[in-house]
Amino acid sequence: MNCGALQVKKGKGKIQRLRRSSSGLASGSQIWLYYDETVLALAPAKPSLIKDFNRYSIWFKPPGLLSQGSQWGDHCSLIRQIELNFNGQRKVFLIHRLDQAACGLVMLAHQKTTAAKLSRMFVERAVEKVYHVRVEGLIRPDEGVIDKPIDGKSAITRYRKLHEPVNSTRDAETTLLEVTIETGRKHQIRRHLSSLGHAVVGDALYGVKSKNGLHLAATKLDYKCPEQGRDICVQLSEADIEPYWM
Repeated sequence: MNCGALQVKKGKGKIQRLRRSSSGLASGSQIWLYYDETVLALAPAKPSLIKDFNRYSIWFKPPGLLSQGSQWGDHCSLIRQIELNFNGQRKVFLIHRLDQAACGLVMLAHQKTTAAKLSRMFVERAVEKVYHVRVEGLIRPDEGVIDKPIDGKSAITRYRKLHEPVNSTRDAETTLLEVTIETGRKHQIRRHLSSLGHAVVGDALYGVKSKNGLHLAATKLDYKCPEQGRDICVQLSEADIEPYWM
């Protein structure tokens, strides 16, 4: 759908959003149409292609861009922007998500079979994901493990201090962390760090909103390529993400 969104309920089934106008409708289906001119008037931030492996690719998602579409359509989503980048010549399957306010590396597939392989790797934790996160306060100790359930489910977050600011008034009394997660609960990093009294800088939900945005970036994907069988490591530096935190 280029403008707005369509949701369908077939019989007693669940309500589903159709992304393709070519999808058929069964007799008796219920439909809901969503259209908002203010959403369509927005100019979505543009993602950047980091690595293209033909059957899948890795992109930099800027802050403000949804990983996937909302109730109002795909206009401001990473998926739609990548489809446009490829002029509709390649299918796009989202493998994992990144919060709208966050930035960093996201992997997408362009074939169903590859999407299935990559999705299974994430489920089996065969992909190492690393994040850079700036938090409020000078965190002590310099590294640690947060093992606290989220929404009744096990959740484990590991962190280590990279450094404290040395010459920046803007970042005074903050700490830059390298973070990894063993589970993937909703807003896990943000909720866990906030529970320590060190909310992510700019976190409007679990801390204090900032004009400089959320200081959380996915900076590393390390895995064995399911298509080529070789080890792949894609990594961003502090210099790559710093402009998005200013």
